[in-house]
Formats: sequence, structure tokens, C-alpha cells
Amino acid sequence: MRFAWLLLLLTAFYGCAQFEKTEKVPSKVPIIKESKNNKEHSGSVINLRKLFSKNSLDFFKKRKIKERSEVELVENDEVKKWINYFSNENRKTFERYLLRGTSYREMIELALVKEKIPKELYYLAMIESGFVLNATSDAKAVGIWQLIDSTARRYGLRVDDKVDERYDPYKSTKAAVQYLKDLHNVYQSWPLAIAAYNSGERRVLNAIMSNNGRDFWEISKKKLLPQETIDYVPKFMAALIIGEDLERFAIDQNLFFKNSRKLAMVDYMKFVRKKVTPIRSNLVHMITRGESLFDISRTYKISISRLKELNGIKGSGIYVGQIIKLR
Repeated sequence: MRFAWLLLLLTAFYGCAQFEKTEKVPSKVPIIKESKNNKEHSGSVINLRKLFSKNSLDFFKKRKIKERSEVELVENDEVKKWINYFSNENRKTFERYLLRGTSYREMIELALVKEKIPKELYYLAMIESGFVLNATSDAKAVGIWQLIDSTARRYGLRVDDKVDERYDPYKSTKAAVQYLKDLHNVYQSWPLAIAAYNSGERRVLNAIMSNNGRDFWEISKKKLLPQETIDYVPKFMAALIIGEDLERFAIDQNLFFKNSRKLAMVDYMKFVRKKVTPIRSNLVHMITRGESLFDISRTYKISISRLKELNGIKGSGIYVGQIIKLR
């Protein structure tokens, strides 16, 4: 198994009693299980009317995020530097990321809650890609979660010459969430798990061994990780702090209600119709004016009964802007 060496080393390291006395170390390091199934997103239809109603935007209300955070959130000098960058120097771009993210927030948070890990990890996708579906990095990481091909395959995604499921926001979210859960099971620390998501498990393990401890901020000060990773964790925390307290940073909440549905439609239209190589355009379909289930069935060569089954549709009622799963 890919993580066998990591688990053995961490088990030995835990046994050295070099961590703080107040820290509870599990008697057994959890074994990481690879994903064998590749089930599609459990939700039947993304109802844009419901998703972008005023009631569904209650996450924009002011909350005491640090008091309820499960990701060991801090607001130190490094985090404040990125808070200033996102809220002042690069404010327009950050607002665009927030706006684009409303297309996927409910789906991502449901996936996180299902795996019993913090909903705040939603902001990790924002830092990774700005929620751009066809985002690609120099390291050939792809999609809103910027998964490399080996990690994607390990967690059940299909990546080949014909189909790259890293572009699928539903399937890639499922894979990324499971990966994050496994990383936390290994490191027992969200800052370290997030750092490993960015730089890889081996680098973080080496940094822990060199530091003789698992405090991310100590590791950061000693420059035991790449600068990109040293910045990555405070970037995530800055995005989380701003995103959960828009009022504090004078970000207009009405902007999201007025524009989120329109942006979601545009983003999905690109996903469905642009045919970004090597993605296939038969994953989802957005209903346009005048279309019926019969039209969709004929276009994509899928039976009407199968369409209804996939999307939980009773009768023939569909509406413009509705997203229909095709497989």
C-alpha cells in the first residue's frame, strides 16, 4: 500500500515520546484504505433556484469562526499578511472566487460532513483553483481540487486518454475529501494534513522528523517545507476567516445573491459545452428553454426512465437552468 512506509515511520515516531505531554497520541495509527468504489454524487439534481435562495446564503452571516473552528485556526502575523492581501491588494479576485464558489459550496460541504471532517475545508478548493473547473497547474494537477493523476487514481477516479474525471466537480470532490480525511488520520493535525495535501506526504514527514515535533508553525519558522507550502496553510486560514465573516471585511453579501445563479449557469455551460480536453461533455446537462426529457434522451442516447432514476425526477417536470446528471 502506498502509505505503508509512512504509517510505519509515524508509528515509530509517535513511540519516541518526543511530542508534548499534553498531546494524546492514538495507540494505533489508522490504516489508510484506498477507495475501491467510484459512486457518483449522491445528490439527484442541483436545484439552482433553491441553492441560491436568500435562505441558502445564511453562511454569509457573521460567525465567531475561531471559536467553533475545527481546523486549529489561528490569526498570527503570517495569516494576517494574507488576510490583508485577499481583502485589500487582491480584493476583486478574491470576491470573484467567493462568487464562483457558491456554485459548488453546498455540494462540497455535504461531502465533508458525510466524512465527518470540517466544513471549513471548502476554502481549500478556493485556494487551489479559485473554483475554475478546468484549472491546470505546472505540476499537471487538474480540476477544482488540483489533484495529480496518481492521487486521483488511488481514490477511484478515471484518468486516461479518453476521460479525466478530475475535471468532474462531484467525483473529484469525493476523492479530495477522502484524501484529506486520510491525511488527517495520519498526522492528527489539520495544518499538517493541509500542508501534506499541497507538498506531499513524504516532505511533511521529513519536516516532522527534522523538527522533532509536529507543530506546523515551528516547522514553518525553520523553513523545513517549501515556501509554497509555508504560505499555503496561512492562505487557507486567511480565506476561511474572510469568507466566514464578510461583514468584518465590508464585502457586500447582496453581490452574491444577485450574481451567483447567473455565474453558476455560465460556469456549468462551459463545463458541459466547451469540451475541455480531455474532459467529456456527457457528465451533466443544463436545461435550456424549450427542452424536454425526450430531447435530452435523444441527444445523449440515454433512456428517459434512466434520466429520471439518476435525477430523482417524478413525472416530466423540469425547468430552465436545472442541472441534469447523465450518468
